[in-house]
Amino acid sequence: MDLQSGFEDAIEAIKIHPFGIGTNNFASIEQSNNNNFKHAHNELLNLWVENGIQGVVSLMALIVFAFTIFWRMESSTTGPFGKTVFSCLQPDRM
Repeated sequence: MDLQSGFEDAIEAIKIHPFGIGTNNFASIEQSNNNNFKHAHNELLNLWVENGIQGVVSLMALIVFAFTIFWRMESSTTGPFGKTVFSCLQPDRM
């Protein structure tokens, strides 16, 4: 069993089923070299194989949304975090 061939199997499954094969169904794809992987050993590939492009787009949108909210809160001087989150990384100024 080889991880490289597992990745190649995942990419081939994405080409055949761009909209996914269903959650927890990675083991059902046709795998080469007698691989019997139950998941892709790569979270993004596994999500893409099982949930398709809509799953990947949803995950990326969620990550971008979370970072946007955090960045807005960090940039605000009146927000719950203000300038305190990264203040430990700045050198003391006299």
